[in-house]
Amino acid sequence: MLWGTEEHVRELFDGRLELQFTRHRIPPNEGDPSELADRFVGSFPTMVTARALLEPQGLWEAAVADARSAVEQMYLEPPTYLVVTGTKR
Repeated sequence: MLWGTEEHVRELFDGRLELQFTRHRIPPNEGDPSELADRFVGSFPTMVTARALLEPQGLWEAAVADARSAVEQMYLEPPTYLVVTGTKR
């Protein structure tokens, strides 16, 4: 996750490269956010594994609610990513 912060990347390269940073927004998915959330919860490998572990403990419904909330938030405020370009000095 720290690769998404300019400060961390600057620390890693410590003046050895001339760095340029550009932040891009991930375009929102087309369609209904609740349909995307259903697909994510039902087929994303991490969620399938999580269900097997959390359902017997009675924690699955809370995880689903959190996942739905995260997907809906992505529609309201699309996430960004950082592109880093380095040039040797």
